[in-house]
Amino acid sequence: MNKSVYNKSYPGKLWLATLTITPLLLLLEGVLLKGERVMFIEGLKDFLSTYVIFILFGLLYSIPLGIIVLVLYFTLIKRQVSVIRIKSIVIGTVLLGLFVTFYLLDNKNLWKFNWFYCYTTIVSGLLLRVEKKVQ
Repeated sequence: MNKSVYNKSYPGKLWLATLTITPLLLLLEGVLLKGERVMFIEGLKDFLSTYVIFILFGLLYSIPLGIIVLVLYFTLIKRQVSVIRIKSIVIGTVLLGLFVTFYLLDNKNLWKFNWFYCYTTIVSGLLLRVEKKVQ
């Protein structure tokens, strides 16, 4: 008989997905939609170094929100809240945190980044599983 348990790695996977996928989407958007060229090795090195910088800054700015989400998530699973509610609350908290973070950065040029982070969070948050089956 299969039984469901809460997936304790959900917040970490959501954080990792958002931190790694969003910069990739932003850089690809620049290449595909704006016609920025990635010329073989030089362009690829620039692309990868920019990607790493995005991840490092994303990690730095997301630490406080990551801690809040971890505490919130484990509080919710301890209270055995439904999966739909957990996802809604966690995704909503992350989105609110993203808007606050980008508001505090106070740079109008960064708002495009915020939308990419929001889209990635929503899609990743919905696709990742809060419950996992065990035997």
